[in-house]
Amino acid sequence: MFRSIETKLPLSYNESDGFFESITDISISIKQNLKCLFFTAKGERVRDTDFGIGIYQYLFEIDKAQIVKEALSDEIYRQISKYMPYISIDDVAIQYDGDKLYVKLLYVVPRINIRDSISLEV
Repeated sequence: MFRSIETKLPLSYNESDGFFESITDISISIKQNLKCLFFTAKGERVRDTDFGIGIYQYLFEIDKAQIVKEALSDEIYRQISKYMPYISIDDVAIQYDGDKLYVKLLYVVPRINIRDSISLEV
């Protein structure tokens, strides 16, 4: 049994009828793209070695917390302006708590009037 739908990513699984459906909520797609940008290490993406923030590398520099916060913040702004230029950053909050790194990004997508945030814990 097949159902014709326009294929878009990401997909969600509808348990009631057993089909995969495209997620129409654009904010979910934006968050997924941001997660890919944050968790991809530089050099990991084929043909674009500059792509990625590589957030895990910052976790091992906690003893230099202030320097790392500034470097990570600068890299977030640089990567988003290059790879997701449709996003305007309102604020970036970075905190260390013991051995964990927390990043909260507040952003706006002006063309479609979306204001949202994403929080990451590494």
